[in-house]
Amino acid sequence: MNFEENIKSYVKFDSNIPKKKGLLSFIWLILIICIPTGIFGAYASITKNIILPLLTIIVLWAIYLLINTEQKNQFILFLGVSSIFISISLLIATYKIVTIETEILLSHILIIMIIYVLLNITNTLNTLRLIKNGYFNVRKKSKNHLSIIFGAGLFGLVVGRILFTDLTQDTAVVVIAIIFIFLAFLFSTGTHNLLKYFFIKKYKIEL
Repeated sequence: MNFEENIKSYVKFDSNIPKKKGLLSFIWLILIICIPTGIFGAYASITKNIILPLLTIIVLWAIYLLINTEQKNQFILFLGVSSIFISISLLIATYKIVTIETEILLSHILIIMIIYVLLNITNTLNTLRLIKNGYFNVRKKSKNHLSIIFGAGLFGLVVGRILFTDLTQDTAVVVIAIIFIFLAFLFSTGTHNLLKYFFIKKYKIEL
């Protein structure tokens, strides 16, 4: 298969995810994560004026897609944009939680931002490598899903074991911060949908 055929396989990879279910899940996640992040904690007067309007736009966009179920390309774009929004909101929430107990230096923020950007660049480059190697095909879907399920399950076991131990407030803040950062980086990998949307438009691929 040539590169363009590999791209088509990538674009159609997991494209059979139920759209209604996916949209409702994203709306639920966005509301749970972004509303408290916007209205509570440090700099709430700023974050509520930024996060809440963006949240309103994304929720209205999701409702539009629920009504117009034929907009498959828009759904891919929505997943990419929502992933960025959720991951950045989680990072802001992490900042607000940690500042309850300690001061965060500008250098710490810059380090997290650099890691965030590098992670997304690495994710994009790795996706392009997999496309070039013809990785995205029907036969490998189950293996990919199993690895994600195993990884998420292992992380859940570790977090559960930590939370059921006696923790001081400082330790609890650190644990929550680590969980939020992990989830932020995890959601940021969803930005590959922006790459997918780019290929859809460039090669005029029909889903």
